[in-house]
Amino acid sequence: MAKLSEKMKALVSENMRHVILETSERIIIRDGLDNLTMKQLAEEAEISAGSIYNYFQNKEEIVSGIMDRAFERLLDSLEAIAGRPLPAADKLRAMAVFMFGDFPQVRKLHEALMHRLPPPDRKNLRNRHRRLLDILTGTIRQGIEAGEFSVCEPVLAASAFLGIIRELQFDPGEMFSGLEPELLAEKAAGIYLSGIKCGAEP
Repeated sequence: MAKLSEKMKALVSENMRHVILETSERIIIRDGLDNLTMKQLAEEAEISAGSIYNYFQNKEEIVSGIMDRAFERLLDSLEAIAGRPLPAADKLRAMAVFMFGDFPQVRKLHEALMHRLPPPDRKNLRNRHRRLLDILTGTIRQGIEAGEFSVCEPVLAASAFLGIIRELQFDPGEMFSGLEPELLAEKAAGIYLSGIKCGAEP
């Protein structure tokens, strides 16, 4: 009975954290980080302001939680794609489609939070970025070993792929905002793959 009670408490705690983070993310995307207050958060989440402090000590912890969750979603999804029994080129296309499709809803969040992170969170961000590159690097190594891709430096190739994706995601000149994510992903992946596929023109 005691173990069941502990499990119920853990579920309730996890659910409350989820509600707080979901609501905070919605407020930040809609109104900006400076307009995220405990009062506003409590009203929109329909919980008491005091209960928030049972799960997060302050606004900074909430922001860190949002960033953690966003990155984990990205990494878990890319790892799932990397684990599929597909050629490496198809995996990279699928990764591009996912990243373009998932990005618009978190773009404002990324822009609002990225330059406000304290040093410990920047370290976590670096670690997650390394994990992201590891997933892409492993996929490119698979392609090299299978003879799909020319022999190249996998980490550099992974960074180049990510660079193409990120540039088009942020699209500062707003040149591609009218394209559907799937079409943009296919075009971007196609340009990249034409450069590393075996037999491609130098």
